[in-house]
Amino acid sequence: MKEKTKTVIAALLLGVYAGNLVMITSAAVLGIGHIGIHRQHQRELAG
Repeated sequence: MKEKTKTVIAALLLGVYAGNLVMITSAAVLGIGHIGIHRQHQRELAG
């Protein structure tokens, strides 16, 4: 698992643990953007 992916998961779990809806939402948005960046990079490598 990549280091940045671990960071996104950690932020999400921290938000769940704290019961902080703002942090959960922010981590979800960050995760969705993170997935998009990975997909774009894979497309660039594939040609």
